[in-house]
Amino acid sequence: MKTIATVLTAALALAACEEQSASNPNALPDPGTAAEGFGSRIGNVSPATRNVEVQNRLRGVADALQAFSLANGSLPADLDRLIADGVLTDVTASDPWGNRIRFESTGQDSFRVWTTGPDGEDGTDDDIEVSRS
Repeated sequence: MKTIATVLTAALALAACEEQSASNPNALPDPGTAAEGFGSRIGNVSPATRNVEVQNRLRGVADALQAFSLANGSLPADLDRLIADGVLTDVTASDPWGNRIRFESTGQDSFRVWTTGPDGEDGTDDDIEVSRS
């Protein structure tokens, strides 16, 4: 029962992030949005707002990973497991530029979650990261 409650808590946190983004006129659109609308909308968002929106999405993924780890004793092999379990969707597992959010274990009880940013290249200045320990 504790496992179900933990996963539901993570799912509710993700839903709240999505709802907040939907109600915020400056929120980033989901990657599934038509390319031209996405490009024009992203250009209208300040870099600071864009960074906050992306960090919120990364924190939602980190919450889901942490809940999975608590329930199963380890992190999933990839985000596809959380999508299959219904905890994440293709949208919540991707950044606003359509790149899959990445994660890796950094220790027994710690991990980092990041996006490669608008350039899609790992290890560049526009990467955005959230760490948990």
